[in-house]
Amino acid sequence: MYGKITLNAILIILLSVSQISFVSGLPGWFADINLPIMVLVFMLALSGFRLALFWSFGMGLLLDIYSFLPFGIYMAVFPSIAILINFFLIHFFTNRSLYSFLALAALALLLHEILVYSLSYAVYFVNRQDLNVYFDGKFWSDQAGVFIMNLGAVFILFYLFTLAGKNLKPVFLIRR
Repeated sequence: MYGKITLNAILIILLSVSQISFVSGLPGWFADINLPIMVLVFMLALSGFRLALFWSFGMGLLLDIYSFLPFGIYMAVFPSIAILINFFLIHFFTNRSLYSFLALAALALLLHEILVYSLSYAVYFVNRQDLNVYFDGKFWSDQAGVFIMNLGAVFILFYLFTLAGKNLKPVFLIRR
């Protein structure tokens, strides 16, 4: 039991360190890949809710330590995302197909952005200059690029998992 906890803690630390130091240093839109969200979606679908919730608290804690946002934002956001994505995984997306993973990842990314922005603005007591960024077209085009980049990374990760194991099936609907 202690071995599993230690192994998961080491993997959480490695994931957080790779997100903070490696991924954020990549050029262009590659720097906006959100590895913790992707891992959380795959963890929920493959390992279960309890382990994903443990990972979400661990990743939230480590990302809060290195974030410029107020402490506790990520520790509130990641478990909330895990709970909501688990709800959708159980009630709406019952299979483990490519479409399910892309829809869950899209929902998790959208929830992440909404929760992080709304909680950080609630803590900073919104002032009018901060809201002007939402009416800028460049902000929305950048967010769309980040969204597409993350979904592309989920697509690639899905196929890497299908090559490594038999748990996932790439299902495509073919009309006969």
